[in-house]
Amino acid sequence: MPASLTKIGEYAFSNCNMLSQIILTEDAHFRFVDGILYDNPVTKIVWVSQQTPDELMVLPGVQEIYEYAFSNNGNLTKLTLSEGLSKIGSNAFSGCWNLTQATIPGTVMDMGDGTF
Repeated sequence: MPASLTKIGEYAFSNCNMLSQIILTEDAHFRFVDGILYDNPVTKIVWVSQQTPDELMVLPGVQEIYEYAFSNNGNLTKLTLSEGLSKIGSNAFSGCWNLTQATIPGTVMDMGDGTF
């Protein structure tokens, strides 16, 4: 993605089931780490590849998870969300049928409809 890209909508990659890598320029407004697309600096999770490892730990600094960000991730079994997270978008984890453990910090104030 080019450095000129400054905004990605909440459903931009919603049907990209096999996408496992996003190549970004050094000066990009986004970061792609362990299958998770974050804004840069890290405050939001924009999208999560369905090709992620089964256990994920979200980078510190994340304050918001976009709607449908993790949706239909069949690999995910364990998730640890960092302190400071305040908003989880609607359906963020819908269709994550194998998710058996999620650590949600006490800083979450807003959890959208159908989150899990």
